[in-house]
Amino acid sequence: MTVPKILFFDSGMGGLSVFRKTHRLNPQAAYFYLFDHECFPYGNKSEVFLRQRVTALLQELSEVVHPDIIVIACNTASTTVLVHEREVFTLPIVGVVPAIKPAAAVSRNKRIALLATPGTVKRAYIDFLINEFAYDCKVQRVGTEDLVRLAESALLNACKAHDTLIGSGFKYCSREALERVLEPITSLRVEKKPDTVVLGCTHFPLLREQICAILGPEVTLVDSGEAIGRRVQTILQRLAADVAHKDEREEHDEHEPQRALSSVQPAQSEPTGAQIAFYTGKVTPEDQERFSSTFAHFGFDRVQPMVRKGSSCC
Repeated sequence: MTVPKILFFDSGMGGLSVFRKTHRLNPQAAYFYLFDHECFPYGNKSEVFLRQRVTALLQELSEVVHPDIIVIACNTASTTVLVHEREVFTLPIVGVVPAIKPAAAVSRNKRIALLATPGTVKRAYIDFLINEFAYDCKVQRVGTEDLVRLAESALLNACKAHDTLIGSGFKYCSREALERVLEPITSLRVEKKPDTVVLGCTHFPLLREQICAILGPEVTLVDSGEAIGRRVQTILQRLAADVAHKDEREEHDEHEPQRALSSVQPAQSEPTGAQIAFYTGKVTPEDQERFSSTFAHFGFDRVQPMVRKGSSCC
């Protein structure tokens, strides 16, 4: 099997929180990352717009990258377009949805807060997840676009300074701004406070440490990153098994004897790990510098604009 290619997609840097955990579990793959800088953030976009936009971007870049798996590492996009994308593409599509099921399983007082974008908390899919897996819980929905911007800016500024958000406290994220975002949770009376908070946007785990500092150690934070890494691992194993079975059949074909072992092992000349990150729209030299520093921090070789077939407007 040639080195499998995995394409990550998000509106911004949030998908890197999922990429990090996925790459840790699946280092044998080559990774590409597309972020829609031109239309960031997605939390205030309509469902019709997102279906058209995400489909167009994924189709255009897939013609260049030829991925084996696409990971939509954006909760807002996944809860909106995942079903549609699976109808458009024949390759596996992995989506990221808020971790309401595991949150309900670990909550002791059966009070959960869903911290997500305004668009995500209103989706019918969230109603389904709650009714299916958290029907015995009181679920507080907190929609915030500010936290997306806080996390995006904090990561970019930390990486530009060749630093990390882990262990940096509130050096790159305003504590006051974060406290305002979390006020709907922290202002509740003790008996009504959730003991479990779902980080329902892939940007939010970037500020896990800072969120913990405000909510306190008694609150459990749950996200989907690890589950996505395991899901990708399962798909890669299945794809490898399919190739192995195909080779076994070809081994008995006297007309193609040389193809029997051609795909059993990855070609050593093909690179693995983080490769190229693509962005949409125009950026300033300062943005380009911050993008380059950030993706270099996550191991990517370079960041470059995505050349689109036509003009686009958000």
